[in-house]
Amino acid sequence: MNRLSRALAALLVTTGLAVGAAAPAHAATDLPYPTKIMRVAGGDWADGTGVRAMKNAAGQQIGWYEMWVDYWHMSAYSVEVTICVWDTLGNGRGVIARVMAKHGTNSSTEIDRGKFKDGGCVTVYEDFSHPIWGVDVDHGETWAGTPYQYTGKYDRYVVFNPTKPSVPGFR
Repeated sequence: MNRLSRALAALLVTTGLAVGAAAPAHAATDLPYPTKIMRVAGGDWADGTGVRAMKNAAGQQIGWYEMWVDYWHMSAYSVEVTICVWDTLGNGRGVIARVMAKHGTNSSTEIDRGKFKDGGCVTVYEDFSHPIWGVDVDHGETWAGTPYQYTGKYDRYVVFNPTKPSVPGFR
């Protein structure tokens, strides 16, 4: 049994044991620490989200992003985010990935400056006084006179779900 199969089997067992437990106030379990976003690639674990499509309200692809997140706790709940964002339309509008830490019942806090525009990669750090249960990437656009317009599309990253192994998650 390879490493991935053992990890998935262990997650299935722990998920099965947790079914009868009382539900938390929010939709997901607090992230364990230390942890990072991982995805299944080529039958093994790989760091980061991989390249992910960004879409507008009509579902048209407007750009791409790739993100790596590390999460740990020492004196604070800390995240390190590296994100790369690219515009694929070239129509005069830009794309923005808005990175949000999810905590409490469903509260959101922008990580660092929050909005990352197309055209490169950046690494940021943020400390929180409370545990985080997920990280969202909101898809947005920008154009003359409009610095950020949310498209109504987002990606949510929570504790890895063994029933959807192709979806990146924290583990």
